[in-house]
Amino acid sequence: VSHLGRNKRPEETVRAVARLARADRAAGREPTRLLLVGGEPGEIEPLRALARAEGIAQCSTFTGRVPHEEVAGFMARSDVFVLASEVEAGGTVLAEAQALGLACVATPTWAGRFMVEPECGVVLPAAAQSGGEVLVSALTRALTRVTAAVRDGDYRPEAIRARARERFGEEAFVAASRRLYDEALRARTQSARRA
Repeated sequence: VSHLGRNKRPEETVRAVARLARADRAAGREPTRLLLVGGEPGEIEPLRALARAEGIAQCSTFTGRVPHEEVAGFMARSDVFVLASEVEAGGTVLAEAQALGLACVATPTWAGRFMVEPECGVVLPAAAQSGGEVLVSALTRALTRVTAAVRDGDYRPEAIRARARERFGEEAFVAASRRLYDEALRARTQSARRA
């Protein structure tokens, strides 16, 4: 759910989902589906070609850019959210995914490490940040584990949503904002006393 520029590493994500879909078919399961929401036509067409080459065109959906108000609906119809960014400072989309009850798989960016707790998903090992085959393999392993856990009920959407409310909900936001303002006022008061 994003623009699909190189930083988001959509090619590696397509390759990892393709490996998982092939393993699903070999095990007699319905293949894992790929849903990429966002992107411009120039970003999407090469990814569609890659999905065809990887044999997952029939279980891949590329929506292109969608109105913001429709994004949550696409996410809510999913089971796992993947953010394979090379660099990700905030990762708000990870909070949004968790608010919808999705287990998350993220690269070990600052955002991934902060936003994805073990009960809500998996953060890939540091080596995955090198990209390429190392990332594809790490994503495949993580997706295999997380999709099986989702199927088995080990990741419970209601528990993920509850944790998201605790961490990112209105009350948490207001309390964190109040702490920041209080600290700023204390610092200003202390500074004024010294002057």
